Amino acid sequence: MKNKIEILSFEKLIYIQKNGKFEEDILFEKVIKECDIKNPFEYQIAFLKQDEIYHCFLSKVKNLPKCFACFPKAFIFKSLFKNNLIQENNFCFLELYLNEVYLCFYEQDKFKAFKKFKYEKNLESFLEKNHILELLQYYESEILISFENNDLIKELKNKAIACKILEQNENKLAQLSMSILDKNANFIKTSKKNFPYYLKLIFLFLLSFLSMSGILIFNNFLNYQANKSLQTQNKNSQDKLYKLEKEKNIVLERKLKDLNLTLYDKKALLDQNFNQLDEIIKNFKPNKNRTLILKNIFIWLNQNSLGISSLKLKDYNIIIQFNNQENYLNALKNLKTEFKLISKNDALYQIILELTHG
Repeated sequence: MKNKIEILSFEKLIYIQKNGKFEEDILFEKVIKECDIKNPFEYQIAFLKQDEIYHCFLSKVKNLPKCFACFPKAFIFKSLFKNNLIQENNFCFLELYLNEVYLCFYEQDKFKAFKKFKYEKNLESFLEKNHILELLQYYESEILISFENNDLIKELKNKAIACKILEQNENKLAQLSMSILDKNANFIKTSKKNFPYYLKLIFLFLLSFLSMSGILIFNNFLNYQANKSLQTQNKNSQDKLYKLEKEKNIVLERKLKDLNLTLYDKKALLDQNFNQLDEIIKNFKPNKNRTLILKNIFIWLNQNSLGISSLKLKDYNIIIQFNNQENYLNALKNLKTEFKLISKNDALYQIILELTHG
């Protein structure tokens, strides 16, 4: 229902307390990391901030109902003091569910702490082992409240603890909490989505990149239009011979540039392959067959302008890792007949060859 208000029960919640000052995104990241959650997209956060203390509850998104608002159950008792439904300043809510006991401590309308314990039927042992009475004393709880009168409540009454069964149910308290709790306490995020911080950085980067690309494309378009207009104006006034000579010069410059780039690439490739050869020679034990293998390999690499990252000899197998995908694919395409392909690894750009004859 669109305007329905729901409460998420304790067993579906993970509680973490953080101290400091945080933006919501950073707080979510730190809580997720502290809980060692591998997939943060499966979780949503709701929290209350008291001074510099953040009381945070996590819930799986699949547990959240489709509604206008959904609060952790621990937060709805804030409305008791705000609406004068309780006279005591300090109080504690207790709930026993299956084999779990949950305690929520309040100081007036301020949420102070949340505790969870494994329930034991031996109530004397349970109270002593978990220091329940000491906790009530530490948080100065004047009264213990609950929705039901169970055996644990009765035992605490026997210990002279003031107890009260609430007349209001949790739905009523949820309605009263709507005007008291802020948007951070709501698991249903209506104003903005709680994306992790790193995704926002990626989005901002992509937005900046696309903006810069748009500006560059627009500038290039303006330059293109200006050049086109200039060429059109000069076209009738240019001499045909001058145009042919200019085109020849452009072609010549391009060929010279391509030649320089080719020579530079060849030199870089030779330097790289010589470096690889130098590394091999350092640990190389002279052997006629291994020398012949190396000779054939480097002749093949240089003839096909293939750049490599590493080269190893193992018996009569040659293990070659190429420095990029282009070289890797060209190597597979231009294998010499005396090389037998043993295996290849597309991810590592690596092949293993065997010299079939020498």
